[in-house]
Order: sequence, then structure tokens, then C-alpha cells
Amino acid sequence: RGTMVQVGPRENPWNARFLTAVMRDDGAHGRFFQLYHDFMRTVVLPDLGTGMVAFQARPTFRCHLPGTAAIGRPHRDEDYGHPWCEVNYWVPLTAVFGSNSLQCESVRDAGDFTAFEADRGVAVRFYGNQVWHYNVANDTAATRISFDLRVIRQEEFCVDAFMLFKLGAYYSVCTSEGVLERSSDRMRELQ
Repeated sequence: RGTMVQVGPRENPWNARFLTAVMRDDGAHGRFFQLYHDFMRTVVLPDLGTGMVAFQARPTFRCHLPGTAAIGRPHRDEDYGHPWCEVNYWVPLTAVFGSNSLQCESVRDAGDFTAFEADRGVAVRFYGNQVWHYNVANDTAATRISFDLRVIRQEEFCVDAFMLFKLGAYYSVCTSEGVLERSSDRMRELQ
């Protein structure tokens, strides 16, 4: 095996392509977000048993290349000021296993870290706000491509939930009818 290299999100060319996709192909970018919004409506809402969620407006794209060191550090999302009521969805777009995957404990302070194993497109829900999770150096021959997002059920909406991460900015809102427009009356009521 060769030397592990550090390729953080800013140095990874695939992350840069995702972040600049709207400038290259607005149509493809729009189709991605339509699928993302459909995922909220058809998967997340039923999975959480609710009629409305605040969700991360722009998901986080991740590309963990073979032979690259761990990115970031072990953390709980509460370390970054995220509200206690958030849950995470992690969606691999490639098969994930071993060191190309996300490592996570089962419950807070359990210390029983295991790698998520899933086929592409299988959504993994976990309580990233309260459990330690992290990446390790990818010593597999497989690149992991995934996106992740955070959501808050309507039943947990409160002023504290949106203190740092605002509705209409960090969070969009999805109902069974679809995503609310940022300038809609309903969004203003929620804000």
C-alpha cells in the first residue's frame, strides 16, 4: 500500500464539481434538487411519521477517495451548534463498507463504533447530534460517494431549533405537497 494523502473537501476535485454544478449545467443541477426534494417527500416524511420537516437546503456531498486520510475529526453534530432535535440521513451513492464508510456508535457514549455497510442508494438514519461519528483513512480500493443531510420534524420545531441555522436559509421546509418556497406566506409564518 502507498502513503495516505490528505485530501480535504476543498482539495477534492469531485467536491468542487458538485459545488459548482449549477454554473456548468443548470438543468442537471435542477434535476438533482428535484430528486432531493422528492426524497424528502417520499422517503423522509413517511420514515419520520410526520407531515412536515425542516431539512438541510443544500445536502453535504462527500467523496472519500482510496488512499486518502481521514477527513475531519470524530464529532457529534452538537459540537457545531446543531440543535438536539436534528436527525441525520446519510445516503451513499456507491456501495460502502469498511474504511470507505462512516464510522458511528449505536447510542451516545457506547463507544461501539462500526462502519455503516449499505448498497448504493440505501438511506441510513442516525442521531448524529448525539452519537460520535467520523471517517477513517480509506484503505480500500473503492471510492465512497455520498451525501448527507439533517432534518427536524415539525413536532420538534421551536425557537431554539432555529437559533443558529435558520429556516429559509440553512433549512428549507418540505410537506407532503412539496417544498415551500422561501418567499411563501407559510414559510414566513414558520419563521
